[in-house]
Amino acid sequence: MKSTLLIGRFGPLSISLNYTWLFISVLGLWGLAFLWLPDNFSQWESRTYWIVAVLVMGLYLVSLILRELARAAIARFGRRGIILYPFGAATPYRLDEIGTTRALVSMFGAVAFSLGLGGLLLMAATPFESATGPGEFVRAILVPLGWLNLWVGILNVIPGIPFDGGRILTSILLWFSGEKERGLNLTRVVGEVTSLGLVLAGAWIGLTSQNWVASLILVVLGWGAREADEKGKQLNMLRMGLSELSASDVMERVGPKDNVSADSSLAKMVYSHPYYAGDRPIAVMKNGAGGNGKETGDGGEMVGVITLSKADNLLQGTWPSTPVLSVMEPTTEVESFAPDTPLTDVVEMIEDRPIPPDEQAAVPVIDRGRLVGSVDPSRLAPFEQAELELGAVEASPDETPGFFATIRGVIPALVVLAVLAVVGNIAITSDPYSFRNVTRAEADAPITFTNTLPAPGALMVPDAGGVFTFRAAAISAQPVTTASLTLDGKFLPVTLTGPDPAKPTVNALTKPVADGLHILTLLVVDRLGRVGRSEWQFWVGAIGTPTPAPGPETLQIIQRRPIEGALVLAGSETSFGLVVSWGQTVQEAHLSVDGQELKINLEKLPKVPNQYYISAVSPGFAVGNHTVHVYLTGSAKGTPPSVYATDWSFFATMPDDQNIYFKETRTFVARDFYDYWNQHGGLDIFGFPISGPVLETDPASGEVYIAQYFERARFERHPSLGNMILLGSLGTLVHTPDPPANPLGTPDSTFFPETGHNLSGQFLKFWNARGGLAFFGYPISEERIEASPQDGKEYRIQYFERARFELHPELAGTAYIVQLAQLGKFVYESK
Repeated sequence: MKSTLLIGRFGPLSISLNYTWLFISVLGLWGLAFLWLPDNFSQWESRTYWIVAVLVMGLYLVSLILRELARAAIARFGRRGIILYPFGAATPYRLDEIGTTRALVSMFGAVAFSLGLGGLLLMAATPFESATGPGEFVRAILVPLGWLNLWVGILNVIPGIPFDGGRILTSILLWFSGEKERGLNLTRVVGEVTSLGLVLAGAWIGLTSQNWVASLILVVLGWGAREADEKGKQLNMLRMGLSELSASDVMERVGPKDNVSADSSLAKMVYSHPYYAGDRPIAVMKNGAGGNGKETGDGGEMVGVITLSKADNLLQGTWPSTPVLSVMEPTTEVESFAPDTPLTDVVEMIEDRPIPPDEQAAVPVIDRGRLVGSVDPSRLAPFEQAELELGAVEASPDETPGFFATIRGVIPALVVLAVLAVVGNIAITSDPYSFRNVTRAEADAPITFTNTLPAPGALMVPDAGGVFTFRAAAISAQPVTTASLTLDGKFLPVTLTGPDPAKPTVNALTKPVADGLHILTLLVVDRLGRVGRSEWQFWVGAIGTPTPAPGPETLQIIQRRPIEGALVLAGSETSFGLVVSWGQTVQEAHLSVDGQELKINLEKLPKVPNQYYISAVSPGFAVGNHTVHVYLTGSAKGTPPSVYATDWSFFATMPDDQNIYFKETRTFVARDFYDYWNQHGGLDIFGFPISGPVLETDPASGEVYIAQYFERARFERHPSLGNMILLGSLGTLVHTPDPPANPLGTPDSTFFPETGHNLSGQFLKFWNARGGLAFFGYPISEERIEASPQDGKEYRIQYFERARFELHPELAGTAYIVQLAQLGKFVYESK
């Protein structure tokens, strides 16, 4: 089975790909499309990663071809068939063919070409370091292409065959010592050790780090180097053997009387050479009759060459009247060999002819102006076949052995291309980060947090100006797309910093913070929709204040269900829950409703110190007001037992015109909220309600207002605005406004200088049709690709002050092509 795939002729070079190059191309595409590109351009679509990866690998192949053309131009060797490996081509000539000086210059030139091209590409990418749009696309191509060429140049510096460094060292040793074989033996040993070292290094990386892409790349490089060394060794042995032979060793000899007089007719020539092959040359003599000894012409001068096929091309009736002189080839125009012409040159000349060897006439062998023999091209078939098998030449169309033999010869390439097509099809329609499950061992590792400020349990004082700084570093296998940080249940504006999108630092500033115990809750969502959560406590006090000892006064209620004043459906089962943070160990808990104690479940929350969850379920209640009473006892080491009690009320009712009940989420919605929900899009826009009325506090003004959470929004009733209903600014809660962008300036776009962002296309149509500025607020980002925290799928999205738009192309032609993301659910659950 052939190990090469012919890709074409480029100038003097006939270039084939060794199968190791095809394997390295698959690994290169995988590494680019699923690893390097997503790491550096996390906002792109999956399809873009694949397109860029294919472009990079295609241009890498072009750069290798240009490298070999540059080498061929410097070495000035003739027609050659070469085989490309992942690191370039094994040298397609022997040193003694072109001379030591030209060999050295060509080798140095090839290495300099790769290093120079790589450096130039990386320099060309520098201006696009912070570019967006097309500039970002250019940088994504130039940077990996530059590094690939640099690594080719560096790898070829290795002083071992088949690398250029090995040929350079051989040439230098030949130059100084004149001993070629010693230099070849040394550099071949270095090359074999290097090949083995690359394979072993790849195996070690695969066994220790499970980074199998890098592991296989090293293995294939070592494998390819070994293949190139063996192939080059075989080819050199063949050419060395051919160079020891000459044209006289393979020619068919011509006797002194096997000629014809220039004055003879074609008829006389044909009748005097009855057993001559039609393409065998006959010498034409000026002063001799020739032909079977009747006229020897031994002392004549050879003026040309003719073959019997010349007569075959004319009508037989014209032969007696047609002189040989009129149809012969003059000696000055005859393509011929000398008897001592090396067989390598003979084979090369035969191969360079435009017609197949079995259709070529025999080539004359002329010695000192006399025809001494001829070389039949068909007799060179074994030598050409040997070169063909070694990849030194390409097969001519007539040498193709048949359909099934052809298929058998390209099976390796077909298998690789089939795998490539399958992987590419999956890549175009999938999130590339999902492939890291089989590429990187840490792909499924949970999201973790380090370097938290303040540290858990620390005593914190404000910075200059009374500002408190909060910080935490997230570590994820995939880029983090969303982060939120709450202080005692209130969201803080956050920013994500750091060069690696999978390892960002979450930063927040706030002031003031009261003395006492506080709780920070950090929530991040990565590109695949995975959620990481961390919660810790800290103290605030003056410098020098000791950390307060835990006691009953440090108890805080984190959450209770149903909340104070909430509505529940009369006659239906009701769930109760209370989350408390206490510096005591809870020993006993009781929960009663209207004096009737319920069976409870007491659970200490994992990973959160001193937090407990008390829950209970009760059958239905009659219409009216009801009171929940919770009683806790706890103890801490060195202190007496403590007691804590709290009460709150809720109201059981039946649905009416003022309180609309949603059985899907078992939630009541007040009439004014329901009217606002119904008039502005209802279920299609806002989704179902997921909470009852809750009290919220505006962190800027300190205003307390009633809010209710829906799947995609938060409704707010503001007393300071005459109980006007507004949508909560959930967009700015979950996404810090991006830096201003440049106006697009297209007919279907609108630029908002207030926030420095554009709105266009389907998003602009939806924004205008559904309420515009008063409803959604200004855009605070440009369009981007981002994974949804709900389903983990990627969508084209855009953030607004009060919403996040999601584009659903699969619903094109319907009213649902643009939808609001479930920010209400995200914020409520994080609370």
